[in-house]
Amino acid sequence: MNSPHFGCRGHLLFFAVVSICTTLVWTKLDSLQKSLLEVRIPTAKVGDQSEPGDGPGGQDFPTPIGAPNHRLSGRVAIVPEWEPVGYVALALPRARILDGPYMKLMGDLAQTCLELPDVRLLVLVEERGVQARSTFDALVRSRSMASDRIDFLEVKELDSVWLRDFGPIFTRRDKESQIIVNDVLYRDIRLGLDQAMLFGNAPTLRPSDDLVPMYFATFLNLPFIRHDFAMNGGDMYANGEGQLFTSEETIHLNSGDRESLDREFRDCLGIQAAGVHYLRPLPGPTVKHLDMFFKLVDDRTCLLGDYRATESLEEVAVLQRAAQIAMDHNAQLLESLGMRVVRVPMPDIHRLSKWEYYGRVLTTAERDEFVVQLAKTAEIPPEEQIAKLEVESVYCYRSCVNGLFLQSKGNGGGNSHRMAVVPSYPSVESSDFHSQVDSAYRVAYGADLEVRFVNAEALAHSNGSLRCVVATVPQAALQSPRNREVRSR
Repeated sequence: MNSPHFGCRGHLLFFAVVSICTTLVWTKLDSLQKSLLEVRIPTAKVGDQSEPGDGPGGQDFPTPIGAPNHRLSGRVAIVPEWEPVGYVALALPRARILDGPYMKLMGDLAQTCLELPDVRLLVLVEERGVQARSTFDALVRSRSMASDRIDFLEVKELDSVWLRDFGPIFTRRDKESQIIVNDVLYRDIRLGLDQAMLFGNAPTLRPSDDLVPMYFATFLNLPFIRHDFAMNGGDMYANGEGQLFTSEETIHLNSGDRESLDREFRDCLGIQAAGVHYLRPLPGPTVKHLDMFFKLVDDRTCLLGDYRATESLEEVAVLQRAAQIAMDHNAQLLESLGMRVVRVPMPDIHRLSKWEYYGRVLTTAERDEFVVQLAKTAEIPPEEQIAKLEVESVYCYRSCVNGLFLQSKGNGGGNSHRMAVVPSYPSVESSDFHSQVDSAYRVAYGADLEVRFVNAEALAHSNGSLRCVVATVPQAALQSPRNREVRSR
């Protein structure tokens, strides 16, 4: 058996067997890969002749990520934000608990919302975020908040704080007034390479955030539908009667195919034909979301940002004029639709260097470490990287319309209480400016509106404000026929 002749034949036989097995394995893997690539999340369409839960064979059909995807029947409509609110939800990633300004903002926002007696707070924490939970508990105790109206929702991971963008969209089906949790694809196309490195994600992908609506559906015990078109929650308002307002940015998120996007809105969210209205977004290097310059007050009234001429630096003045032109165009479009447009003054656009910007969003040690990472990626010395950051610009667009409107049910059928939680920026606002914003809200909502200002400077340099970091759960979702009594977490 140890002869050279036999050894050679043995080796040939061994390699032949290995080759055949390898071919079979790769063939199987290739077939599996093709099957996975062909998987497409089924989109439920309005008007399917079946009840929710009646998928093929009378069963819910699973999405690739395993969540039941319900079919629709009857008429559906997006629940408008001016309906009574059951929960105000906030996201608290582990990475933000050492961010003092952000935690102060969370405390201010939570305390303000809990002033409405029938509003609850839902705080999203990561399953490994024990310290985040305890930090928020300490914040609640230090401010003597109503802890019996605060629940925690534990999720696997959180990529960011922008809960409005990746949170659920609530629709109502006429039959039995069933509330449904809708999930659309979440992408963020704003991040450059340096910001992607900073936040630890690829520029367009935040996979953990994209799963969050399923957690809401489970917590609230509501039907869940995942759709296969992209939209950020900050880029939409709906009036509950088949009209949807969004920005032109949503068209870009869906490959520029407006016709197909309109059809998805109609089939999946109950939007009327010709009921989608696309507004011009803010110009320049900033978030393009609608809620940075527009707020739908009711089905006939809206707030719209008003940018004014400025004597600032030339490049800022150019952006300011472009923003004014875009908003004036939007005002004409909205008025042509029969809307009453109330203009809200907006603070001047502010320029700062990227070096200053990272000094605001990071500690000194974190900024030094981040610069080393950037320099290593660019294959240049850290000193040269700092010099580049000192001349590269970031622009801060502070929004006075990116706030919350909260309405309570009213006790015993009495009058409801209405509150607007409005972003403020004390470092750049005069008392006269503050009064103008207050007046605009009261013109739009009525003199009986309670206006509460919350300092939103902690979010301003990240292209966001108050509405961006919350999701509101309608009170109707807690009373929906499918919903069970929500237990305290």
